[in-house]
Amino acid sequence: MQDLGGISGSSVAAPSPGHAAQRASPTSSSFLRADVQDLFLLLAMVSLCWVRRVATLQPVNPGGDVVEKWEFVRQWFYGNHFAHGEWSHHMTRWGVNVLAYLDQALFGHGLRAYYIVPIGACLVQVAFVFGCALRLSGRTAAVIAATMLIYAPMMATAGSQLLPDLFTGTYGIIALYLLLCYADAKPPARTRWLIASAVVCFLGYLAKETMVFFFPGFLLAIWLLGRRLPDLAVFGIVLAAGLVLECLAYRLFTDYPSRLAIVRLSHGGDGVPTTTFLELFERYDNLDAGWVRAFYFFIAAFCGVFAFRRDSASRAVLAVVGSFLFFLTFLVRGWNPMLLWHRFQPRYFDPCAPFVELINGLFLAMTLQQVLAQLSPGSLLARLAGQQRLGLGLVLTLASIFGVLEYSSFRRDYAGHPFKLGPAMAGLANNTYRRNLPLYSRQPATGGGSKEYYDRDLHTLYGVYMDVNLLVRDGLLPHFDTIKQVYRRYTYLVRDPDVYSPAKFTQLISNGCGVEIRERRDNFSMTPMMNLPGYCDDLLAQQLPDTE
Repeated sequence: MQDLGGISGSSVAAPSPGHAAQRASPTSSSFLRADVQDLFLLLAMVSLCWVRRVATLQPVNPGGDVVEKWEFVRQWFYGNHFAHGEWSHHMTRWGVNVLAYLDQALFGHGLRAYYIVPIGACLVQVAFVFGCALRLSGRTAAVIAATMLIYAPMMATAGSQLLPDLFTGTYGIIALYLLLCYADAKPPARTRWLIASAVVCFLGYLAKETMVFFFPGFLLAIWLLGRRLPDLAVFGIVLAAGLVLECLAYRLFTDYPSRLAIVRLSHGGDGVPTTTFLELFERYDNLDAGWVRAFYFFIAAFCGVFAFRRDSASRAVLAVVGSFLFFLTFLVRGWNPMLLWHRFQPRYFDPCAPFVELINGLFLAMTLQQVLAQLSPGSLLARLAGQQRLGLGLVLTLASIFGVLEYSSFRRDYAGHPFKLGPAMAGLANNTYRRNLPLYSRQPATGGGSKEYYDRDLHTLYGVYMDVNLLVRDGLLPHFDTIKQVYRRYTYLVRDPDVYSPAKFTQLISNGCGVEIRERRDNFSMTPMMNLPGYCDDLLAQQLPDTE
């Protein structure tokens, strides 16, 4: 039989790397050398992913991680100086920030441009999951793994936010693909693929520090694939050289000795809470529903692939993802001082999403292979499974149908979509700010809301939605914290604060001449959702005594 049909019914154990490369016409050396049918399938998967990500796009989630990096990069286009400023860990995410800079340089600084980078990272993940599965097991596994990643529920949030965990996973799956290319190449090309994989691993570290959890797995994978100590040394030297250059750059161009010093200042915390051994695993009970379904199936898939696929390439994949999960579980506060965060969040698992779905795809393809192996060669199902063109056409047809359904859903619910609602909110904010009327947030009077972060919704509006040309002052783009105005329980933004006093601010909002930014679940609302009436400009122009 062919695979997709190239499902071979002869054996559960995977073939040797060289045989797999020859059998499935994989992209083991380069996507450019792929079979034309593989390229059609790849294009179908990437296109379906794009439609899915746009259809399930979520509003920008108010918070530091998703806003600070974008706001920081916007400042690069103006005369802001950072060398002697106060740095946060968000500013050190160079593996994300450089991509955001290229995005802004090409597409502008607005809300639509914001979504390009996370959606693009999802597309890249799908492409390289497809490539890795194709190399390891053929087209069936490639299509299954890519489809599972496309429809993984956690990718809807990851693909809508500028979060570093998504990019760590993207760099990780690219590095794994390059490592498979290394396994199939001959000297001196092997060394080039190995160096490329190490460089991408370091870029992943620049996206977020937890990329180092993958490093031991990559070293073990190199040993499994090549059994050569010099190759381990090359990989390690590239990573070490990158770390040295990074520390040197911080010493020369900032007031900090290293990136680690900046991260510890942001996430160091006071004291180290005690953690029992069993409490290490409680985080698995707090995963998002989508992650729970994927992860528990992954456990079975991991064991199945480990037991029945004994080729070194499959074991290398297991080593990489196993390394990340091991260190993510055990390097915690109270057990190891390396941990750089206060609390655990489910999104910290997102870097292993492409690896989880890759292994799930390998397991399902292997299971399907065994089911077909039990069929009588003359049966109708066996004959259908052996029709390569039929399988290819079926996948392309299903991808097209799913894409049309996703697009129909997107158009049906477009009124509340970020591409529709987001620009409307941005237009209202720009109009209000241009008229020098207040955009404000109100601190909760009781503990019923996010009292500590009550102004982060206003920060999101300022840092992502609003026209950057309105915000520039004297050639600089100020940070939100430097221009926000605080009065009692209110935080507000106005274009010219010199004409404001407590009495003026109170007069305007009591007459409905301000737009209130209110916190909602994973989003915010603006009240009223309409341009303020003309009499507000007259109230602003009135002279009032500077009293409360």
